[in-house]
Amino acid sequence: MFTNYSAILLGDFRGPTKPEFRQVLEAGGAEIVSRITKNDADREGFITLAILDAQLSSEKVEKLTKSLGEDAEVIKSSWVLDSISCYEILPFANYRFSS
Repeated sequence: MFTNYSAILLGDFRGPTKPEFRQVLEAGGAEIVSRITKNDADREGFITLAILDAQLSSEKVEKLTKSLGEDAEVIKSSWVLDSISCYEILPFANYRFSS
């Protein structure tokens, strides 16, 4: 399900833990990375995700988005669970942090 996705899990996770999210994403084919560079975000055929479970201030979202590059998506962890529940990759629009 998550083949061709590269993800970094940032911050604290309340519901499923960070190791549980990692396990689910890897089982679905995602590549989990410890950091994302602009080169990672520009890789052909990969969608780069920064997944967070906590609310961020607009300043932090803007700084994170700028550091990752415009091709990386900064999304809420609920996207992973909702995509699995629906048996399909859902659009990011409803899971982006407002900046």
